[in-house]
Amino acid sequence: RQMCIRDRSWTSVLMDKCNSILRFIREKDVERGAFFSEPVDPVALGIPTYHQVISEPMDLRTLARKMDAKEVDTPEEFARLARLVFENAMTFNVEPTHSVHQAARNLLILFNQKYRDVERMVVNLRKNQKDEDGKKKGKDEKKRKRGDDTRSLKRRRLDEVQEMAAAHAATMTALAGSVPRDPNSNVTRNEFSIMVQMMTQLH
Repeated sequence: RQMCIRDRSWTSVLMDKCNSILRFIREKDVERGAFFSEPVDPVALGIPTYHQVISEPMDLRTLARKMDAKEVDTPEEFARLARLVFENAMTFNVEPTHSVHQAARNLLILFNQKYRDVERMVVNLRKNQKDEDGKKKGKDEKKRKRGDDTRSLKRRRLDEVQEMAAAHAATMTALAGSVPRDPNSNVTRNEFSIMVQMMTQLH
């Protein structure tokens, strides 16, 4: 699984660590016979079937050149190619007692031990990114909730205004229906109309 590290500075730190591991492994390879320091030459070694058995040859020098050329841009791809060097050797030299098989197995074990530091760094970076994404998501949800609350408050106020307007209209209708018709009433029609106009202005 390929990692997803968004911070380029951290990617650079991880790849620097991978280069350090590669230098260390190359030194150990030289100490133990330099079996993996350069591409396998089937003709010179008298193994004509090599490319029939090994579909993706790899050696430490080729890997170093790929790293220098920035052709390898993730720790996972680096680890895959580094392990491929030793896995190819064990695949072709199947016999466990074969010197190349033993050297490959020992260097693969050593590589995996060294690479654990990179794996731990990747795990921690992913965890930090997940935490940051969680915090951002929480902030976005709070912001959205505040927006929803604001819209709900505006909706409630609009409903209240509409209810007041409806009540006002009903009151005015009721008042208009209560115009005094008795000429002997204490309030004349003219006075009543003036009172209704004043109440309308008050609202």
